[in-house]
Amino acid sequence: MNYERLVLNMKKCTVVGGGAMGRQIALNTAIHGYEVAVCESFPAALTSLESWKEEYLSGRVAKGRMTQEQVDAVKACFAVAENIQAAVSDADLVIEAVVERLRTGEFCAVLIEGIQGVAGIHCPENSFLQQ
Repeated sequence: MNYERLVLNMKKCTVVGGGAMGRQIALNTAIHGYEVAVCESFPAALTSLESWKEEYLSGRVAKGRMTQEQVDAVKACFAVAENIQAAVSDADLVIEAVVERLRTGEFCAVLIEGIQGVAGIHCPENSFLQQ
């Protein structure tokens, strides 16, 4: 895989997992001007993701770090999806950022494996360690 070419030609990214890591990856992707869809299957996480995005971006405006026009542009690039097949269907890059203990990594890898021209990155969310 030619990653330099991928980055230069990338238009849309999908982040599978809207937890702490996935939402940060997705928002930073949108801040840098790329279309991004965050795929999250848990209803409570979807609600949390939307409210976090609004709170975070309004905080950037309040602190003078972003203008309202920049925030509007980021919001236009940032989408939330519940259906993983639809979210990855037109993505140039898929980043998996799901909680490792859910064992969804294997599922995500199999799901995106057959999509032509899609690169995948696995980012396990190891914010906890099981002892």
